[in-house]
Amino acid sequence: MDLVNPAVFPNTTMNCCASQIAIWHHFRGPNATVANGTVSALSALRYASRLIRCGHAHRMLVGGVEELSPHTAWGTRLKGEVDETVAIGEGAALLALEPASADGPPALATVTACEVLFTPERGTEGRATALRRAVDRATAAAADAGVDIRLVLPGNVGTALAAAEQAALDGADALAGVERVDVRTAVGECGGALGAMQLAAALALGEPGSGVLITGIDASGAVAAAVLTLGAAS
Repeated sequence: MDLVNPAVFPNTTMNCCASQIAIWHHFRGPNATVANGTVSALSALRYASRLIRCGHAHRMLVGGVEELSPHTAWGTRLKGEVDETVAIGEGAALLALEPASADGPPALATVTACEVLFTPERGTEGRATALRRAVDRATAAAADAGVDIRLVLPGNVGTALAAAEQAALDGADALAGVERVDVRTAVGECGGALGAMQLAAALALGEPGSGVLITGIDASGAVAAAVLTLGAAS
């Protein structure tokens, strides 16, 4: 490449913001930006959990960030994937993830399950089948841990993917009669930050000792389902 300022070029990489924050705050260890649409935060949660489980890190910051701009708002409305009644917003949320310790403070929540899958079938049935598989795995892990799921936070209410998500949730016997809360109606359409907002909502709305199921489908074909078990300190 000719006439490229090497001091400026690194700012064009996707991981630039996270890297700068790590440098400013003297963070050490793995640093990655996961771009998986509206399920990015849940994908990052699974990624960070695996790093900790494999001994590559002791504590990870996990979350999602989305900045609102006129171009984003225009593009979102143009695609028509979100109902007109849903506001276009932005947001950011970060959570600290680390192994449970008897010596440390009580955890706000435990990651009981986190499943991220992909389906090439972009129709309602294909997406519903993929999410149902992720939900089944997550709820089975919760049952094995003796966790009772009492709240579901779906991620696609008010979007073109709502029918697929509802079909997946309605088909899960473990979720019959479980309360559902739409996070998007409170925070608006905030893209890649939505999963992080769902995680924050789980901590705020979940009952101590119970499980909260978080689900989502992205237009790319990615689907995710996670279960947080709330601690007494939540």
